[in-house]
Amino acid sequence: MKTVTLSPLPDLQIRKPASWTALADLTVSWPTEPEDPTYRARLLRCSAAAIGLVLDDERLPLPSYRTASLDLVAYGESVMEVLIPRGVQLGEIIRGGRTVADWLTTTLPSEQEVSETADFTGAGVSVI
Repeated sequence: MKTVTLSPLPDLQIRKPASWTALADLTVSWPTEPEDPTYRARLLRCSAAAIGLVLDDERLPLPSYRTASLDLVAYGESVMEVLIPRGVQLGEIIRGGRTVADWLTTTLPSEQEVSETADFTGAGVSVI
């Protein structure tokens, strides 16, 4: 996936975020309980955050996510403040965010890949 369309903004360039922490924050922040009264607002903001994490297009500069804030939902709000004035509808933000989030899950290493490449024995590590 190289682009995402957020009508009326076609073919916006995207890239995988360099920060594993940002991806982890998105994963744990994504709402999963539709009965929760904040579900819809969190879904919208997390969708906007997902878009913000991957968008890399000079036509639409977005704020950066600061992982130290531990507040992906607030970051999504700041992304919405850029998208909505550009005519991107709420439903389009949710659709685009879900598309991006689905794509991002395919970029994460599987548990098997991690266990095959990780060396937890401490070999080669010196203690000072």
